[in-house]
Amino acid sequence: MDEENTPEIPADVVKGPKAKKEKKKKGPKGPIRTGAVVPFILIVAAIVAFNILLLDSTIKKSLEFIGGKVINAEVNVGDVNTSFKALKISVKDMQFTDRKNPAYNKLQIGEIDFQLLWDAILRGKFVISLANVKDIMVNTKRTSPGEVYPVEIDEKTGNYKATQELLDKAEKEFEGNVFGDIAGVLGGGSTGDVSKNIEGSLESKKKFDAIQTGLKTKEQRLSADLKALPSAKDINNLQTRLKNIRWNDLGNIAKAPKVLKEADQLKKDIDKAIGSYAKVQKTVNQSLKDIDRDYKEAQALVNKDIQSVSKRMNLPTLDQASIAKMLFGNEVLDKVRAAKKYQTMAQKYMPPKKEKKAPVKIARKSGRDYQFGKPNSYPMFWLKLAKINSKTEQGTVAGKIENVTNDQNATGRLTTAQVKADFPPMNLRKIEANIKIDHRSDPKAMVDGKVGEFIVENKALSKSDDARFILKKSQAEAHFSGTLTPERADLKINNWFRKIKYDTGAKNAAVAEVLADVAKKNSTLTLDADVKGKWTALKFEIKSNLAAAINNSVRSLIQEKIEKVQAKIKADIEKQIAQSKAQVDAQIAKIKNDANAQINKAKQEIDKVKAQLNSQKKKAEKDAKKKLTNPLKKLKIKGLKL
Repeated sequence: MDEENTPEIPADVVKGPKAKKEKKKKGPKGPIRTGAVVPFILIVAAIVAFNILLLDSTIKKSLEFIGGKVINAEVNVGDVNTSFKALKISVKDMQFTDRKNPAYNKLQIGEIDFQLLWDAILRGKFVISLANVKDIMVNTKRTSPGEVYPVEIDEKTGNYKATQELLDKAEKEFEGNVFGDIAGVLGGGSTGDVSKNIEGSLESKKKFDAIQTGLKTKEQRLSADLKALPSAKDINNLQTRLKNIRWNDLGNIAKAPKVLKEADQLKKDIDKAIGSYAKVQKTVNQSLKDIDRDYKEAQALVNKDIQSVSKRMNLPTLDQASIAKMLFGNEVLDKVRAAKKYQTMAQKYMPPKKEKKAPVKIARKSGRDYQFGKPNSYPMFWLKLAKINSKTEQGTVAGKIENVTNDQNATGRLTTAQVKADFPPMNLRKIEANIKIDHRSDPKAMVDGKVGEFIVENKALSKSDDARFILKKSQAEAHFSGTLTPERADLKINNWFRKIKYDTGAKNAAVAEVLADVAKKNSTLTLDADVKGKWTALKFEIKSNLAAAINNSVRSLIQEKIEKVQAKIKADIEKQIAQSKAQVDAQIAKIKNDANAQINKAKQEIDKVKAQLNSQKKKAEKDAKKKLTNPLKKLKIKGLKL
């Protein structure tokens, strides 16, 4: 074969399959690891893209959502600007809708600047070292009415639901128009058919009927107890045993122990019988005590029924405390409702320190202990300091808010706020607020605030055709202070109304004269309220000089008429309950007489047997001593006590 014409065979074919397994040698690694750099670049790019495209809108929507939850009304944020590099956030034009007047903002903040901490962000925490609040305004007009949301508070938190039920009940008790009621009496009203307002509504009658039912049950129980007492046959048996004791044998040394044993057993049985009577007597006394308590409650309800019927007949009360509650009760309740709402919200979002469970000890073998330094810890949210410095055409607001957090135990600091404001164009002057919240262990909030001067217009204390009493315009001052806990409240509310311009009038000339006289004598009105106690059992003490003025001005005119109608009401009520009351009186007398008669009669018989036993025992002991002539004469038989 010609070598020149032979085709060239590839080297990998010549070397065989092993040649394919040889790997190509790689060059040395460079300083940059492209396998790690590329994912890092992608993550950074994603963060930057989110920051540029979505972060601002996310913060904006979050602020609107959270703000809406807090005030239960629409919150709008105009613009949000973030600086990822410096961790700064700027929020502009925050508007908080007024729930009572959605066409206006209750509060509008021009700008808030936040400065966050990098080391907290890296731990997944949101810590604001400093916030600056500027351009605060109140009662500003909205471009469109804001939405009002239903109040969403977890009724299971604390005792919120029970407190609201109490306040609703108080609101009904405070209802009434004292001026209208006075007009009704002076105008010849409030003298209608009493019986129509009484029928089927008397609490005192219901109570007497309930007592009557309860007495039947008590009678049955007492009857069973009395039947279980020793019978006449049992008493006769004791007397027979007493007669059968051979007392003469007491002088016989051999027979004396048997006599003493019989006498001792008889005494024990007599004492047992006496004890059973004492036990039943105690039961009877307790039953009578319970009956007496219920009876007094029923009697007290008569007076309550008189007041209730008087109210239904629009008969005015001249009690100053009741007048003050009718005049200003709802104003006080509004402030208490607001205080409870914000206390409950603080309890939910700033919970106290939880009790730690005792650690479970596990046995371990010998080893080595290491100690590590405690790193800085942050709560999930912490606003360290917010400075308020606002100057607008409305006025000024200055102050600071410190240490707002969801976990005070992590910071070890209380949440505090001090704010002063003045809005001359809106007639809101000398506003001050000081708040201190401590949720480290037992939650407690202390508040102290005042509005030194504001204008009240068209405050109607009575607005009807029969009687009109309106504070047309007044310069007012309000103070609010107190301590709130999840269980209790201690609040003080003080209002003053000065330089008052009244609008009074009535159809009846006498009524019109009275209202004008009250207005003339009261250029200044006061409202002083103390609200204390458990949230579920609050006590309201409300006073006002207007209540005293009304009382003084109308008492001489309507007192006689009121007393006449109330006497008729009382007579009709007593007539309605007379039958039930008489039946109760008869049942009580029967229980007292029957039970006590049976117990006393039987106990007298028992006591008689016991006295005879003691008498015969002493006589027998004396006779036995005389008969003893042997050396055992010195034996002190009397010492063998029964």
